[in-house]
Amino acid sequence: PNSSGWSEFLPIALLFTSIYPIGIPLFFFALIFRRRKKLQRINTVLSYGFLYQAYNRSAWWFELVEMLHKLILTSVLQFFSRDTVMQFGMIVCSLYLCMLLLISPYIHRRNETLAVLCEVEIFCLLAAAHALETEGQLLQGSALEILLSMLLIIASIIGFIMFLLVVFLNARQNFMLIKRRKNHKER
Repeated sequence: PNSSGWSEFLPIALLFTSIYPIGIPLFFFALIFRRRKKLQRINTVLSYGFLYQAYNRSAWWFELVEMLHKLILTSVLQFFSRDTVMQFGMIVCSLYLCMLLLISPYIHRRNETLAVLCEVEIFCLLAAAHALETEGQLLQGSALEILLSMLLIIASIIGFIMFLLVVFLNARQNFMLIKRRKNHKER
């Protein structure tokens, strides 16, 4: 860090480090926004469908909210003080959970259920981390600490099982759709 080359490239590194996490979502938003009235056209679906096809037509923009949510939880939280990082993370999770429940953006109900379950789990993990950090000395070795740990482990296992179930059901649905199309073509 004390070499002159490092100091020279620091402003450029900071610029490009901030362009990537902000620029990619903005670029995707611009692409989809320009084509928002043509989202059902085959060329648009083939090129950009991965950004909006999981969502209802009225929620074509929700993948960008999802990107922002992930950016905040994985990167922005590090800039908060240790005293407030968990609380801010819980606020972000609460707002995102409310948005999921109010907008109901997903086409398939099971994807929405999984998203809500995962968000509740993230909130619980942040709340537990906050409790352990603020009351850690009081909880150490207590029955409450063991109960809290068991609940978090169970929540994680349930979340993983739900994920596997959604993957299986989506794969089965896609397989049945392909099978129907194949049978229809043979007639």
